[in-house]
Amino acid sequence: MHQKSIITMIIVIFGIIAVVGLLEYFIYADYESKYQFNETTGGSFENQWIKFEYPPNLIVQDASTNNSILIFIYNGSVNDSNEIGEIHNNNINITYILDSAPEYNQSYKKITIVGREALISNFTLNGIDGKRPISDISLSNSSILSVSFHQEYESAFYQVLNSLIIKKTI
Repeated sequence: MHQKSIITMIIVIFGIIAVVGLLEYFIYADYESKYQFNETTGGSFENQWIKFEYPPNLIVQDASTNNSILIFIYNGSVNDSNEIGEIHNNNINITYILDSAPEYNQSYKKITIVGREALISNFTLNGIDGKRPISDISLSNSSILSVSFHQEYESAFYQVLNSLIIKKTI
């Protein structure tokens, strides 16, 4: 009886692993089909939402849609371990950020970027990746553009911010 329960347990574990693997496959396939990725090199990026300059040795991957901004920046080949920055929109506003995270208020500095209210900071996000420069730029009363880079790419972060043009808002 003991041997049967061990075999049953092994079969159940393999079944769970197979189901999880299939779920990951279908979720990833859905993600891949949902976004059309366009890669840019050469130091200049533009899509329907924004335009900016970046160091020419980096790769920019655009997964933006008609309803959202989603841009990844890589140093080297396009894979998760080489991702050094991200630009995306969020459906929140600057006031919400300040009210929902009062412990970070001292690390935020209110500034103006491209004529819009913005926050800029350099702090640890969720305890990972070390300190990161991050900026949240107001697009509307209910939407922001978030720009963040790994700390060692702070000069690229500021190059993007200093050259940023917001073409249209969400």
